[in-house]
Amino acid sequence: MQNSAFKIYNASAGSGKTFTLAKAYLKILIQSKSLDQFKSILAITFTNKAVGEMKERIVDMLKSFSSEDSLTDPNPMFIAICDELEMAPEALQTKSNRILKHIIHNYGAFDISTIDGFTHRVIRTFAHDLKLPINFEVELDQERLLNEAVDSLIAKAGSDKTLTKVLVDFAIEKADDDKSWDISYDFNKISKLLVNENDLFAIQTLKKKTLEDFKNLKQQLSQEIKQQEEAIINTSVITLTLIEESGLQFDDFNRSSLPKHFENLKNKRFSINFESAWQNDLIEGNSLFPKRVSETVASTIESIQSQLAEAFVATKKSIFELKLKKDFTEILLRCLY
Repeated sequence: MQNSAFKIYNASAGSGKTFTLAKAYLKILIQSKSLDQFKSILAITFTNKAVGEMKERIVDMLKSFSSEDSLTDPNPMFIAICDELEMAPEALQTKSNRILKHIIHNYGAFDISTIDGFTHRVIRTFAHDLKLPINFEVELDQERLLNEAVDSLIAKAGSDKTLTKVLVDFAIEKADDDKSWDISYDFNKISKLLVNENDLFAIQTLKKKTLEDFKNLKQQLSQEIKQQEEAIINTSVITLTLIEESGLQFDDFNRSSLPKHFENLKNKRFSINFESAWQNDLIEGNSLFPKRVSETVASTIESIQSQLAEAFVATKKSIFELKLKKDFTEILLRCLY
C-alpha cells in the first residue's frame, strides 16, 4: 500500500515546525533529478518574518551539507535526510553543493511566499476572468477604504434622484431625533459589517434587495412601531384609570413607583429600568404598599394587584419588542444606502 503524499504536521509553538518543514523541502530538492525543482515547489507561510526564516534555514542547511565537515561532524538534519532517503553521506554532500550553487545563481526564482502574497498573485493572474482591472491595487488600510466608499456614496447625492431622497430623508430623521444630521458617521459605522466575516452571510442575503424593498420595510416597521406605542400608552391609561377609580393615590404605593411607571409610559417615556424591586414584588404577589396605609387601601391594592401585574407584564413585553424594532429600523436606515 502506497504512503499518502499528503502529510499534516501538528505542532505547537517552539516544537520545531521550521526544522520539520525545512527538512521536507530539502528532501524534495534532493530527491529530484532536476536542479530546478525549487522553482516548482509552492511553500507558503503566514508572515514575511517566517518567509525570511524559512529561506535562511534552507540555504544554511545546504551550505552545511555541502561542507567537508558534514562528513566528519554532520548535523542532525543531515543524518535524518541520509537515513530517510537511504542516501550515502558523500552523495548527499555532492547533490547539496550542486543545488546550492544553482539556487544562488537563480535566487530570484527561489520563492517562499506569505498566504496573502500567494493569494494576491493568483488574483492578479486571473484578473481578467474575475472581471478586475489588470492594474488593480490592494488597499491594506481598511478604515481608509471604507471612508472613501462612504464619501463616494454621499457624492452621488444630487445625481441619483432616488438615492438623494433617501439620504435627505435619513438626515431629516436624525435631526428630528435630536441627533447630528451628519450621516457619514452612521455610514462609516455600518460599513464595518462589510469586512466582518461573521456578518458576510447576512450581507449576502441583502444583495438582491433594492432601495424600494428597504423603503417598504421601513414603512411597515414605522407603522408597527406607532401601533405598539399606542398600545402601550392605551394600556397605561387604562391602568392609571383603574388606580384612580379604585380611590387610590400615587403615594399609597411604595415610593409611588408603580403608578409613576405607568405615568411615564403614558407620556411615551419608554426607557425603563426593569430591575427594580417593586417589579418583582408585583409579579410575585408581595406587598406593594407601605405599612402606614389603612386596611381599606391595603385591601383595595391587593384586590387589583393581579390586573396591575397583567398590565405590567404586557407593557414590558411590548417595550422590549418596541426597542428591537426601533434598533432594527435604525440599522435598516443605514442599510438603505
